[in-house]
Amino acid sequence: MCLPHVLNICSKHVMEEYTDADFAAVSDTWVNALSDVVNKDKYIEALQHDPVALGRDIVQIIRSSSLCCEGFTNTIATGNQMSWFTDEEGQPSSNKQGHR
Repeated sequence: MCLPHVLNICSKHVMEEYTDADFAAVSDTWVNALSDVVNKDKYIEALQHDPVALGRDIVQIIRSSSLCCEGFTNTIATGNQMSWFTDEEGQPSSNKQGHR
């Protein structure tokens, strides 16, 4: 087996376990690494929709044609120019994680 295949299999197992995790012992709300308050019920609901699969579908759609890629690139450029991707203080949202 090749390494990418092994990594893919391992990643799938981890994600399946995580999306089926029992959160009964977790409090109803908690603060995540970005200091945002997380609601347990909404978090579990989001996990049940398989966010990794949804993200994969979005990437496949964007990469499906050069027109989709160009549209996505234009959306990012316009969003940066119009400050669409900012937090409550008007800072670029990626700054929370130390990226530029």
